[in-house]
Amino acid sequence: MLRLPTALVLAFIAAARPALHAQEPADTLPFRAHQWAFLFTGGSSFSGIGAAHFTAPNRAWVFNVGASISHQHSDLPFAPDTTEELGQTITYLTLTLGRRFYQAVRPSVVTYQTLTAIGGVSHSSVTSSIAGATGTSTFWNAGVGFDLGAQYLITSRLSIGGQFGAQLDFQSGRSGGQTEPSIRSWLVAFSFGQISFGGAIYF
Repeated sequence: MLRLPTALVLAFIAAARPALHAQEPADTLPFRAHQWAFLFTGGSSFSGIGAAHFTAPNRAWVFNVGASISHQHSDLPFAPDTTEELGQTITYLTLTLGRRFYQAVRPSVVTYQTLTAIGGVSHSSVTSSIAGATGTSTFWNAGVGFDLGAQYLITSRLSIGGQFGAQLDFQSGRSGGQTEPSIRSWLVAFSFGQISFGGAIYF
């Protein structure tokens, strides 16, 4: 029986190690259980900041919050020496909670799918320099969303990418003025093709 010297066997193993590593699939997810990530997004439908908490290397809970406030001012002359100043303020707040599932496709690229529950509130008020408060409206919304996305990991702690999603939303609210009866209304809306871009910082 032929016996190879121990030194020759060790040398063969050392030489073959790079080739063995090259044959291993390069699709290992870089995340770990109990890891956190800071998320920032912006796009056609939503912008905000949030966080992700990994319960496994391929699964995470995603929390997100978005808010906006805008104010519009108008001067309306309706008499030779009289100008009415109108102001409208709109505030909006939305919260999402989602479950995200990751897959590795390349050493630095991961894809994911997210199923989210969405809730929010918007409030609008109009004021007049002559009549005072003239009208307000408040609407609540709730819905579900689904996103498909991908992230490129620049480093193990920083990634950038984008996502494409759809959302089904139900909205209900009330609007009215000082001298007008309040009006209740509701709507159901489905949107498809929402695109957003952003990134994540992992720690």
